Amino acid sequence: MADSLPPLFGRTRELEELSGLIASGRRLVVVSGPAGSGKSRLAVEFARTRRAEFTGGVRVVERCAADREREDLVSVFPDDRTGPELLIVDNHDSGRRRLYSELRDLLSLRPNLTVLVTGRQGMGFYGERLFPLHPLPLPEKGREESVPASPAVQLLADRAGIGEPAHSLDRTDLAALVEVSRALDGLPLAIEFAAPWLRILGARALRNRLRSGIDILSSSDGFVSMRHSSMSDALRKAYDPLPEGARELLLRLSCEDAGAEGEPAELGRAASPSEHFLRLLVEKHLVQVEQGPGGRPRFTLFNTTRMFARAVLEEKRAGRVTPLPSEEGAESHPKDFPLTPRQSEVARLIAGGLTNREISKRLAISEWTAINHVREVMRRLDCSSRVQVAQWAVAHLSGDRGQLTAASAPASRGSG
Repeated sequence: MADSLPPLFGRTRELEELSGLIASGRRLVVVSGPAGSGKSRLAVEFARTRRAEFTGGVRVVERCAADREREDLVSVFPDDRTGPELLIVDNHDSGRRRLYSELRDLLSLRPNLTVLVTGRQGMGFYGERLFPLHPLPLPEKGREESVPASPAVQLLADRAGIGEPAHSLDRTDLAALVEVSRALDGLPLAIEFAAPWLRILGARALRNRLRSGIDILSSSDGFVSMRHSSMSDALRKAYDPLPEGARELLLRLSCEDAGAEGEPAELGRAASPSEHFLRLLVEKHLVQVEQGPGGRPRFTLFNTTRMFARAVLEEKRAGRVTPLPSEEGAESHPKDFPLTPRQSEVARLIAGGLTNREISKRLAISEWTAINHVREVMRRLDCSSRVQVAQWAVAHLSGDRGQLTAASAPASRGSG
């Protein structure tokens, strides 16, 4: 699978640094970074290009070893193997504490083992080494000659199939292409979602479309990402588990285009809660820290994060946001329930026979956002049609909006 992946752009330095870090004896390295920065892709590329160095074998565990029995995790490496071993734990969730103890035991049992973890933040494991992964470099402002060398532009052009941008685009379209790359923050996942639209709309139209929101950055066929159906989906997976105070702080920062300067305490009502929430947002890469005038910290958001947060804020102001699991009413939403409260609401509307446009009007959201919600509901329930979603909703969602019954998604696709 790794050998069949499309080429990786702009990560030569990161691969060399990661290789040097592991060669120095670091046995647990966590590749952390914002949603869509390409953490999983980097880990797979590292394993592909360095697998000859790990004569004891290379294994990949998706999301969680924490979802496996202990003996299964240990058994991924045969006992008769000798030599260096590499275990990749992809898409680590910081809330899964059992993984911590399993990896501790595994590292103790297998002295030749190196563990490479990917996730939005560190595990909190004593002795772990964080390896921050940043977005792809963008063209330097005011330097047109730097455009062809920008990995972000190269990735966008390659996935859109437009060849060498400097040769195939005029200066106006080239400038628009650079603006698109900046609007996408150089995030590989956002670029991958945008590339098909670049082929259809062209650089200038896509630039203008992105100014109205990131809901266009989506795909339902799994060709871009098997894990995320849209850029909003990737960001929501980081946003939803946050405590209410952290969510409120993120929404506040999204309204400050120039960023917020000052001490962390200035951003909240009280110093201690504000500092805690701000640190949480920074650790989850939802907020970036830069040095402002006089060495004062400046807190900024990626454009994609800002636009996602503003969309959430608009829905909250319209009174259309269903309480998140950590808010009031969470006790009626079982942990193993396949849909979020908002997705459950969408499933009910599908069962009621509403079209995507009618759902968007009912929920006061854009039609693109409604389409993304429907796609995600179908993906989570493993349904291939709206009829199947309707059947599931009738069986598992009560008529009262606030009541849900514990259920799991259908095991297989049916006819319909």
